[in-house]
Amino acid sequence: MLKSNFKSIAFLFSTLAVVLTMCESATAQLRINERDSIPRGQESEFLEFQRQNNQNLRQIRIMPDCSFGEGLGCNKTGTVVEQIINQSRGTNYQDILMRAAGGEDNYRKFAAFYDNNPQLPKVPYASFWRNDDPTIMDRAENVLGETISRSPLPGLGSITNNFVWSPSRGREISPRDGLLDLKYAYGRVLFEEVAKIPDLKQQINSLDLPPDIRKFYLDNISQGLRNLKSGNESGLKQSVLTLLSRPYTPGNPNDGWYGRQLVDVPETIASLEPPAGSTFLTGLPPVGGEQMMTGFIPPGLTETFIPSVTSPLWPYALIPLALLLLTFGDNGSSQAVEPPIIPPEPPTTQTVPEPSALTALLLFSLGMGILNYKQRFMQTKSKS
Repeated sequence: MLKSNFKSIAFLFSTLAVVLTMCESATAQLRINERDSIPRGQESEFLEFQRQNNQNLRQIRIMPDCSFGEGLGCNKTGTVVEQIINQSRGTNYQDILMRAAGGEDNYRKFAAFYDNNPQLPKVPYASFWRNDDPTIMDRAENVLGETISRSPLPGLGSITNNFVWSPSRGREISPRDGLLDLKYAYGRVLFEEVAKIPDLKQQINSLDLPPDIRKFYLDNISQGLRNLKSGNESGLKQSVLTLLSRPYTPGNPNDGWYGRQLVDVPETIASLEPPAGSTFLTGLPPVGGEQMMTGFIPPGLTETFIPSVTSPLWPYALIPLALLLLTFGDNGSSQAVEPPIIPPEPPTTQTVPEPSALTALLLFSLGMGILNYKQRFMQTKSKS
């Protein structure tokens, strides 16, 4: 019996080690070098940076590590605004995007000028500043996976004129101008929606964030609302860029790069040949109708404040350990006849597509515990 207990404990701890390893691996970030990592959710932009530049660039500008949000919305004020709007009014990212674009039908017409690029919904958080400096990882070219033309495109202006706001109105515009109009329109709708929330300041101060970060967000929102109310369109454009392109950076360096630090790309990474650009778009749905946003993770609403990368799931991996230890008893009287356990009827379950490996391991461990108890019970019964 003691040997059986040791075997069960050894099995359980090996399973627990696998679970914890998987949890930690799931939270790991793609590292560029020994010190610097790609912010969570920006891996595709980094791979596109490699594809477009190959070995021509050995330096890249990346955002700071995420404290709030992920992907292109990492640490940005727009991420906070989206969350507050969603919690207060139930309006989600797609709702705001479609309103900014003048409705779904107009958005489909707009998307057709960009070959229905499935990454188009991420454009509001893409960067266009610094004359599209190629070292900036989150620039629009890396987001869309293609070069963006600056030449006028006939007919595009008639579509962007239907946006909620189109600073390029009244002239022939280029594909780059059209993307910027979508960004400006999206930012304006965010300000219009957040202006309807009476307890905005209280909601921001209630966020589980350090005071300096909350102040950064509140100052940016307040300035944008002042520009919106006064009709200062030039100031509102700048507020939109701050809202959607400037992440919070410790110390708020005013170096013109909005906190994006220059990082050396090791030769071993720069020399790798990344997949072709189309690889990143495979399997994503075409833009159109209700399906156009399927599979797209809004850059602002997927994460909240995370103080560390330690997985929050690991305590659940201790459940099988507790169950198995309970089945062992105190072993003080191995000859005692223990009453059989009649398992309750299983509750009605729903099919869950693609269950996680963690769930499978936990269920497997639980099953092994039940089998171990049954074996001990049968041995005890035969001896009696």
